[in-house]
This record gives sequence, C-alpha cells and structure tokens, in this order.
Amino acid sequence: MPPEAAIARPWKTVGSVVADGMSVLGALVRRANELGRCEESLEGCLGMHGAERLRVAAIEDGALVVLVDSAAWSAKLRFLAPRIVARVAQALGRASLERIDVRVRPIKRANGSGRRPARIGPERGDVRPRTGPFA
Repeated sequence: MPPEAAIARPWKTVGSVVADGMSVLGALVRRANELGRCEESLEGCLGMHGAERLRVAAIEDGALVVLVDSAAWSAKLRFLAPRIVARVAQALGRASLERIDVRVRPIKRANGSGRRPARIGPERGDVRPRTGPFA
C-alpha cells in the first residue's frame, strides 16, 4: 500500500471502537459486561461464599453455563436453578434464558492455582473460639 493511502485512512480512538456495537471489540466488551452482570446476580442469590465457588462461562442456546469447583455446588445450583434463572433473566432483561447448565471444573483462583487456598487462622474468619473442657 502506498504511504499516501495509509495516511488518508481516518483514525479512530480506542473509545470509539469499543463503543461501536458493530466492531468485534465492542461485541466482546458487551459480552464481558453481560457475563459480569450474571455473576453479580448469582452473588445476590448465593451470597459471597457461593459466588467464590463458581464462574459464569457463557450464555448458549437459552442456557446459562456455569462452572463450579465441586459436585456439591453443582447439586446446589441445580436445586436452586429456577430461582437463579429467574433472577439472572431479570437482571439481563432476557426472557429467552430458560435453564442453567452446571459443569464441574477446577476454577483458577487469584493465586494462579485451581485449588482453594488454605483457610487457617483467625484472620480468615473461619476459626471458632475453643470452648468446653478441652479448650
């Protein structure tokens, strides 16, 4: 391409590309925002501890695809599915969301591993004070 043709092309700012709904980057940003709203809705249903155990992976064919770190949480989400689907559909404004698809997979944590961090010590908030004859 001659240098004159490259200069004649109009330049776009990053903000205008992201805001453009027709661009690939704009579509990715919209999708990420939608999945983020799904996770916020799930946090409202399950509380903070439940939200730590899962990640919203996608919305495919009317199903909310959720990754959980254990079979126990998979069973819990399936039990709560009607309430979760209703809440997420309301948050997204989607009547087409019909079901939840739960998949058990290790979830990458902030520390880079798929394992849960050790929960030791009173600073973690899960150590109960000892009471009774052997305290």
